[in-house]
Amino acid sequence: MPSQAFEFLNNPLRTREDLQRACTSLLDPLEPYTSPDGARIKLGYTATHYDDVAAQLEGFARPLWGLASLLHGGGVYPGHERWTRGFAAGTDPASDEFWGFTRGKDQRMVEMSPIGFTLAIAPDNFFQPLSQQAKDNLINWLGCINGKDMPDTNWLWFRVFANLGLSKINAPYSASQLKADLDHLDTFYLGDGWSRDGPAGVRQLDYYSGSFAIQYAQLVYSKLAAKEDPERCEEYRERARLFAKTFIHWFDEDGRSAPFGRSLTYRFAMASFWGALAFADVEVPGLSWGVIKGMLLRHMRYWTTQPGAFTRDGVFTIGYTYPNMNMTENYNSPGSPYWAFKAFIPLALPETHPFWTAEEEPFPIASIPKIFPSEHPGHIYSHLRGHTFLLSSGQSCHYPLRAGAE
Repeated sequence: MPSQAFEFLNNPLRTREDLQRACTSLLDPLEPYTSPDGARIKLGYTATHYDDVAAQLEGFARPLWGLASLLHGGGVYPGHERWTRGFAAGTDPASDEFWGFTRGKDQRMVEMSPIGFTLAIAPDNFFQPLSQQAKDNLINWLGCINGKDMPDTNWLWFRVFANLGLSKINAPYSASQLKADLDHLDTFYLGDGWSRDGPAGVRQLDYYSGSFAIQYAQLVYSKLAAKEDPERCEEYRERARLFAKTFIHWFDEDGRSAPFGRSLTYRFAMASFWGALAFADVEVPGLSWGVIKGMLLRHMRYWTTQPGAFTRDGVFTIGYTYPNMNMTENYNSPGSPYWAFKAFIPLALPETHPFWTAEEEPFPIASIPKIFPSEHPGHIYSHLRGHTFLLSSGQSCHYPLRAGAE
C-alpha cells in the first residue's frame, strides 16, 4: 500500500489542474526506475511471454499517452527530458539501452503506438531537441514496423499510429500500409458503434472495442487525420456517438465500471473513451459536455479510493484494486498498467474547451433505460435497485487465456 502522502490518492480530481497534478504525481515515481540514459523503465521482475527489454520499453512508452497530452495542452513537467533522452538512446543500435528492432508480432509494435501519438502532438518536446542522427535513428526504428507480420486484431492500429506519427514530422512513412491497415480494421465494424477485436468469426467485444483500443484510436485518428482522410474520420465520429449510448451502461453513479474482459490491470483506461470524445470534439446528442466530463472524472476519483492499485512508492501494481496475478494475462508486465495514461488525453485540450468550461454533471440515471440489451457484444445491462451490472451471453478470446470464456 502506498504512503498516504502519495498525492494521487488525495487528489479531488474536479478540475483541469487536478488532472494535470494527477498525471505528474504518477510520473514522478517512475524516475528511480529509469535507466541512466532514459530509454528503459524497469518496474519489477515478473515475466511475460515477451523479452524483458520489450517490457522495459513498455514502461517507457505507455506513460507518454499522458505526458504528451499534458505538454501539448500547455502543461509543464520538467522530467520530460528523461523521455527525450530515452528516445535518443533507445533507438540507437550502438547504445547499451537500444530497444532492438521489431520482428513480426513483437511487443515493440504495441509500444510504437504511444510513440507515434507523441510525435504527432508533441514533436517540439520530444523530436525537435534530438540531434540529426538521433532523429534519423528514431525514424528508422519506428518505420521498421512496416511490412512485418501483425496479429489480425486491434494491433493494426499500432502501425497506423506509427505511420501517422512519422507523417506528422514530415518523415518517410508508408501511406499504402496506412491505408491498407485502416481499410482492414474497418472490416471489424459490426454496427451501433461496436467493432469486434478481430476478423469474422471472432466474438470478442470488451474494453478493447472501446476505451483500450478501437474507439479510442478511431477518435484520436479522426482528430489528427481530419484533413487527410475526412470521410473516414467523420464515419469514426459517428460510430463514437452511437457507441456512447451503449458504453454509458458500463458505469454506475459512483464512477465504477464493469470489470469485464481482458486487461483490467489498465485500470482507469476504462474511461478514456470519454476523454477521447473531447479530444476529437465529438458532441453526443443527449449527453452534455458536463455529463461526459463527469463520466471520466468520477471514474478517476474512484481510483483515488483504491490504494491497493499502487505500491508504497506510487507505482502501479499488476492487478486491479490490489495486486492480483490470478486475474492478469501473460502479456502483463510491470509496465503494462500504464496504458491507464490514455485517460489523461483531455489535458491536450485548452482550458477554454467546453469539456473544461462545463460544470460536471451527475450520472444521467434518470434519463437512460434501467435495463438495456446490446446486440453486438451480447450483453444485458441493468441499473435496477441501485446496482449496476452486466450480463454476458458468452464471448471467448481467440487465443488461450485464463478464464477466457468471459
